[in-house]
Amino acid sequence: MRQDTNDTDLTALRSAVAEAVRALDTAIAERMDVENVLNQANDELAVAREAQDTAKTGIAEADRVLSLARDGLRTARDPLVSLDATPVDVDDIVAGWHELTTWARVALEERRTTLSRLAQEHAAAAEKVDVLRKKSVSPTRTPNGGVRQPTKRSPKSSRHCRN
Repeated sequence: MRQDTNDTDLTALRSAVAEAVRALDTAIAERMDVENVLNQANDELAVAREAQDTAKTGIAEADRVLSLARDGLRTARDPLVSLDATPVDVDDIVAGWHELTTWARVALEERRTTLSRLAQEHAAAAEKVDVLRKKSVSPTRTPNGGVRQPTKRSPKSSRHCRN
């Protein structure tokens, strides 16, 4: 009987060892799965961090371009302030440019109208000046109907008159 007990104990031991080996194999497989998931998560994290760095670089570049655009709008607007340019919103660049270009179109049309009016006034004044010149240069009629030519005084005769 002792042999049977030893065989039974040995069979039980073998069975326990086999069960422990299966449990260890399962644990090792699960650990490998966890390590694979961890490695995949680390890879995804690295990709995400790289994307984050790229996004930060993109944001910094966009901020730089936005700053340049604001500076450009200010640079375009500032010399026009003395011409009564309307204030513009430099934080909303599109609206600011729209405001500035709208003001410029209106101001240009007003100035064209003013320039046209002034050109017409100048032409009328120049015509009046021509008429007056012609009258002052044209011969004058004498009381008896003759034509008297205008005389120019010589500097010599003018000197004698002043004395």
